[in-house]
Amino acid sequence: MSSPIKVAESMSPEWFSARSKSIGASEVAAAAGLSPYQTPLELYQRKRGELPPIEDNDPMRMGRLLEPVVKSEFARTTGMTFIDPNPPMYRHAVHEIITATPDAIIDDMTLLEAKTASWRMKSSWGEQDSDDVPTHYLCQCQQQMAVMNAAVVHLAVLFDGAQLKTFKVLRNDDLIALLIAAANELWERIQDGNPPEPDWEHSSTPSLIRQIHGTIEDTRIELDETEIAYWRKYQRAGELIKRLELKQQECKARVLHAIGDNFAGILDDGKMIRRKEIPATSYTVDKKAYVDVRMVKADDGRIVERTELLTAGATA
Repeated sequence: MSSPIKVAESMSPEWFSARSKSIGASEVAAAAGLSPYQTPLELYQRKRGELPPIEDNDPMRMGRLLEPVVKSEFARTTGMTFIDPNPPMYRHAVHEIITATPDAIIDDMTLLEAKTASWRMKSSWGEQDSDDVPTHYLCQCQQQMAVMNAAVVHLAVLFDGAQLKTFKVLRNDDLIALLIAAANELWERIQDGNPPEPDWEHSSTPSLIRQIHGTIEDTRIELDETEIAYWRKYQRAGELIKRLELKQQECKARVLHAIGDNFAGILDDGKMIRRKEIPATSYTVDKKAYVDVRMVKADDGRIVERTELLTAGATA
C-alpha cells in the first residue's frame, strides 16, 4: 500500500482550503446518503459554495475543547500512548479527493477518534469495546483507515462530561470501496455542476430546499400534475393535523376540567398531570427575513405564488 500524503496541519488556513476541495472522513457518510444530519445534495451545495459552510455552534466548540481531555482519559484508562497526538490532514495516495484528519495516531495500524455526546445519544451506542457505533461514525472510521492504511480505529466517547466509553472498529474493505465510490461519484457531480436528487425522506431536506430557493424573482411557472398532486396532499395533511390538534386540545380540556382548581390529577402509572402558573415575561427577539410559502389567488386561478415577508427587530 502507498503511504498517505500529508496535506496541512489541522485547523490551519491550508487545512480549511484543502477541506473545501476534498471530501473528508466526517463527510463521507453524507456523500453516501448515510448521514442523519446532511444529505448528498447539501454536501454538494456546500462544496460548490452555493451554500455557506456549516456555522460553528456550542456543541462543536465544546467538542474541540474537550478533545484533549477525552484523549488523555483514553490513554489513562487503556494504557495506550500516541505516536502523534495531533495529526495533520492526510490525503489518500490514490484517490486525491479523499482526505482524513485523525484525532490521534496510536501506531502505524491504529487510530483514535475522540467524541463527546449527551445522554440523549447513549441509545445510539452499543456495549463497551464493541463496534456498535452510529453509522456516520462507522463511515468516518472506515475512510480514516482507508487514507491512513490502518486496521483499527478506537473511539473514545465522553457522555455528558462524566462517563467515558470506548469502542473498537475494524477495517472493512468492502465498505471502504463503497464509500470511496460514493465520494468519487459525488465529487464528479460537484465538478460537473450536476446535483444529486433531493432525499425527500430525510429530515433535513425541507430546510435545505428553503435555503436553496431563498431568492424570489418576479416570474411564474405552470406546475405539472405531479406537483399539483403534492400540493393537494400538503393541504390534506394540514387539514388532518388541524383536526388532530383540535381533538388533542379537547382531550386536554376534559382532563383539566376534571382536575378543577386542584394542583394535580394522578394517573394510573404513578405519574400526575400538574397545574402550574408560569409568570408572564416580555423579551425582544430579532427575526430574520424568510420566505413564506402559501397558496394565493393567481391571475388565472391556477398558479401557486411565493411571497417574501421581511421582518426585523420585531418585539415578541
